[in-house]
Amino acid sequence: MNTVSLLEVEESKLSEVARERLSFLQHYGNIVNEVNGKSKLTPFEEAIDSGNYILVKKFLNQIDDLNKINDHGHTILHRAVIKRHRLTVEFLLEKSVKLDTLDKCNSSVLHWAAMIGDAEIVQILIKWNVEVNVIDNFGDSSLAVAAMNAHLEVLSLLLKEGGEANIVDKCGNSPLDWACKKDYIQCVEVLLENGAVAKSLQEEDLLDLAKEQRTFLKRAALY
Repeated sequence: MNTVSLLEVEESKLSEVARERLSFLQHYGNIVNEVNGKSKLTPFEEAIDSGNYILVKKFLNQIDDLNKINDHGHTILHRAVIKRHRLTVEFLLEKSVKLDTLDKCNSSVLHWAAMIGDAEIVQILIKWNVEVNVIDNFGDSSLAVAAMNAHLEVLSLLLKEGGEANIVDKCGNSPLDWACKKDYIQCVEVLLENGAVAKSLQEEDLLDLAKEQRTFLKRAALY
């Protein structure tokens, strides 16, 4: 395939918005930090959102601060995780983007990966030695976020990597409390197997839940 054909293939992969921003960059110089009035994102952030690995690479060397928090309270790594762009996440980490930068709510990239339930991204972050027990402004760890959203695979991964099963949030709830209250039975079972205890729920509450749901949730009352 000749050079022209390769370029055509690359261009065809770009999102409409990303192509527009790239055109501006090519014709008017380095405006990579200009914020789009509608999206409130820079061209580079739009490239991250588009998931286009090629475009991200084009912009990367023109970014002054890869760890800057934008008007939405996110770093570019947060955005790549939220958008589930796994190749981009890996690429950014290889380029020394900081793994431990927190957003405006003190949420780590692992919090967001746990929120969306993307086990593959969680594994990537773990491979790069992400801290698993960071607490956000609500008192929640990534493990707690996984439990309250019924993301069983992510929950299991975090427990295996040393995630604290009994961290209590600012409302007095442990991960087990959330899993019980939301009837996430498989999460309850995994948490119990890993030494989790209920904090805000009393024994009678757990028994009442067990009767209503007719499940093995009654086991939780024994812990």
